[in-house]
Amino acid sequence: MDDILKLLFVAVLLWNVEGREQSSAENTAQMKQRNISPIRIGIIGGGIGGCAASWFLREALDEQAEIVLFEKDKIGGRVATVNIAGREYEAGASVFHEKNMILQEFLKEFGLESLTEDDSDITVISKGSEVLFKTTGWTIADIAKSVWRYGLSPLKLGPWVDDYLTRFGKIYPLQARNCSYLRPTDLILAADEKFGEMLQTPLRDRMLSEGFAENFVDEIAAAAMRVNYNQRTSVPAFVGSVSLAGMKGPLHSVKGGNYQVAVRACQSASDVVLSSITTIESLPDGRFRLHTSTGGLEDFDYVILAAPLRKDGAGSRGNIVAFDGFPSFFKPTEWIGAYQRTVATFVEGELNRTFFGSSTSLDAVFNIEDNGSWSSIGRQHDVLGDSSTSSGFPVWKIFSTDPLPGELISEMFLRTITTSTTQVDWRAYPNYGEPPLHPPPFSLYGNNLIYLNAVEWAGSAMEMSLIAAKNAALAIVNDVMGVDPESCGVTAPSVVKDGQEL
Repeated sequence: MDDILKLLFVAVLLWNVEGREQSSAENTAQMKQRNISPIRIGIIGGGIGGCAASWFLREALDEQAEIVLFEKDKIGGRVATVNIAGREYEAGASVFHEKNMILQEFLKEFGLESLTEDDSDITVISKGSEVLFKTTGWTIADIAKSVWRYGLSPLKLGPWVDDYLTRFGKIYPLQARNCSYLRPTDLILAADEKFGEMLQTPLRDRMLSEGFAENFVDEIAAAAMRVNYNQRTSVPAFVGSVSLAGMKGPLHSVKGGNYQVAVRACQSASDVVLSSITTIESLPDGRFRLHTSTGGLEDFDYVILAAPLRKDGAGSRGNIVAFDGFPSFFKPTEWIGAYQRTVATFVEGELNRTFFGSSTSLDAVFNIEDNGSWSSIGRQHDVLGDSSTSSGFPVWKIFSTDPLPGELISEMFLRTITTSTTQVDWRAYPNYGEPPLHPPPFSLYGNNLIYLNAVEWAGSAMEMSLIAAKNAALAIVNDVMGVDPESCGVTAPSVVKDGQEL
């Protein structure tokens, strides 16, 4: 089965590479024949999704599109690194799965190398100071220990994740047929209608119904949710499956930093403007005017919102762009959601093993304690794969909901290199809550205004953003060319535009 999947993977890559040049030339020729003027596309947000959207659009429309990307900070967004003692470490999205086809395609396209993450670490699952389970770093011994504690559940997890990835992977050939979708749920159900139940069922309930042991779900699955999303197993099962895919390899990172994918993809934009967008204004002629924080005004035929509509809590405006000139039925406040705060603290130092209930060495600890002051700690390598340091002490990354006080760091470590302690405060992921799952639509106002980050409400990962980026590009290309995508698995009315459902 693995060999068949690899052949399918290669076939899809070749199909995409060979088909892109032909598609771009055909689109350009048809636009000229039909006297369709070159279009202007504005992209708000220079994260991996926004940059990938610019790349897909350039590949499809070539010189027939002027693509302007706006980024308020730096390219990469939440795919970012942090500098510790002169070396770079992944601070945001850190790994991707081997079966993430678009990321793999980008690595090949941009000539980037990948690093394979080590899965032989000595790992502890704890509940506060109580050690529940600890691996040894020896595969056979760890399998025996895990089966003794959790029954056959550890052996079932790999096939369970593979099955989810294989079924969701059906979206790649659909996108190769130029299929685009109006909502994240449409895209997910097009891959497999059985995912519908996973959108409506908590992860814990789903795993128990499929025969996973209760203690396995409450410890291993809970640890995955804490370290990846800083949330619980009560989230929708589809969200949880995205998280668990990040726990079961083969896992990789981009040598030199994952942000390089965004940087390379953004080079396809006509222009990158370092400014935030304060307002999206709907104009009478159907175009949109973007207002920048520096007072600039630019008009576009299409706009992709590749940044989250985010609220940060009481009294905080969060990351919310204003909408002006839209009809009264257009209610963007319905799509603004709360994002989970996650603080990543990097410390170079000697770990106090007894604090974590261990008398021997360890590489990672996952804390499943409810309302604990920290959720995980793990030994890090830099973006080149080197885990050594000049001090001889490892660099550790600690995840928590709030910034760690100095007193707690002092308890966790016997000694630290004080100049090498850094905290990165993220609004990293949507706060999913419990099912049912109702993500915002991609198409906010027909296919002229597309909310790429709506996909995060179905599952947050680099590959999910890339799939949404390709979906946004396909929606615009299909709209420009006046093409209805061929049968794509889901038929549903669009979001309203001009008072009508399309």
